[in-house]
Amino acid sequence: MTAFEIVSVILGLLGLLGGTAGFFRAVAADRRSSIAEAAAADAQADAASALAKSADATERIAAAVELIARRRGLAAETLLAKPPSAELEELLGRHEVRWVVEARTVANSYRLRNAGSLAARDVTIDEHSERLSVEPGAAMNFSARLDSRPRSIEVTWRDDSASTVLRSTVALPE
Repeated sequence: MTAFEIVSVILGLLGLLGGTAGFFRAVAADRRSSIAEAAAADAQADAASALAKSADATERIAAAVELIARRRGLAAETLLAKPPSAELEELLGRHEVRWVVEARTVANSYRLRNAGSLAARDVTIDEHSERLSVEPGAAMNFSARLDSRPRSIEVTWRDDSASTVLRSTVALPE
């Protein structure tokens, strides 16, 4: 073989190696591109879901503002494109006293919170506490000895929606 033929074979082999390396790099780049496209599609789906949740929350906020305006007797133009559904109206329009018991750091001490939307009048706990009024969001402190009683209390009260004394058994937190 002549020197020219040897150089031609070496150059041909180098060209073949270069083409093979380029092919493998293109395949790897295509894989990375596919992975990036899938991640972008996932992110786009997550963003669309978050946008739908945000739109739903905005609709609920607008419905709540309109209901508050109606309750206060304000004449406001509708804030919604369509009237709120009966389900949403029921959710936002619920008038009740709802009790939640919270543990305190002091032993055997708890807070009874009115988590509802109506004020509770003449509130007693197990018929032993003084009669207090508890506004929505407000709480009253009380003590309970857990070794001599069940892990619940009975709360009695009156509210503006009922003329009789109301009762509820509320579990104490662990």
